[in-house]
Amino acid sequence: MSGRTLLVTGAGGGVGGALVARALDAGWRVIAGRRDPEEAPGPRTDPDDRVSRLRIDLADPQGVGAAVDACPVEEVTALVLCASPPPPVRSFTRTTAADLRDQLAVAAVGNHALLAAVWRRWFRPAGGGHVLAVLSSALGPPVSATTAAHMASYVTAKGALAALMAAAVAELGRAGLRASVIAPGHVETGMLAAFDPLILERARAATPDGRFLEPGAVAAAILAALDDPPPPGRLHQIPLPERAETR
Repeated sequence: MSGRTLLVTGAGGGVGGALVARALDAGWRVIAGRRDPEEAPGPRTDPDDRVSRLRIDLADPQGVGAAVDACPVEEVTALVLCASPPPPVRSFTRTTAADLRDQLAVAAVGNHALLAAVWRRWFRPAGGGHVLAVLSSALGPPVSATTAAHMASYVTAKGALAALMAAAVAELGRAGLRASVIAPGHVETGMLAAFDPLILERARAATPDGRFLEPGAVAAAILAALDDPPPPGRLHQIPLPERAETR
């Protein structure tokens, strides 16, 4: 278990927070990254020095690089991209340019800056590393009105992140980059507060057991992928949990 260090963005969110907790239980060292590290999960100090907090504002790409360069941790073996701004829930025709810019600033520009900085600081000197990105089943196939409707800016941003991952592994795979993605549907996190309750009711009714995935289920699938990374140069699709809820 020694020597494994995980950097998680969005560590204050549902999936990111669940992943931090599970990774610590599994023996990983964890860097909990988020815009406000004072609210990141986990103890402020850890008796085994296995968790630390890092301010990462993905809307500030220059600040992202500076944060990575200043981080005192000497080794990071995996990076999980969980962070995402709250999704504007609007009809396609009412989605604004600002909605698209705000989502793409994090999903594409910010994540590019972070992965590039992590590659230069930690992955390249070590001969490689593993990056995982949380996408969305709204990307399809098939594209469903249940998950994609009223989510134009969010779905566009997740599509950009998927393309970014493909480009990264195509170029850096030969140098040791391993890449995985997971694309859950609705997950029971605070982000659901942006939705009309009627939309959520219909979406839950469309699931096999009438429930959305729990954050712990998604985190467990990510952790399993961390324990069994794909070969360098191939973009791996992490299978989704079959049941809606795990611990």
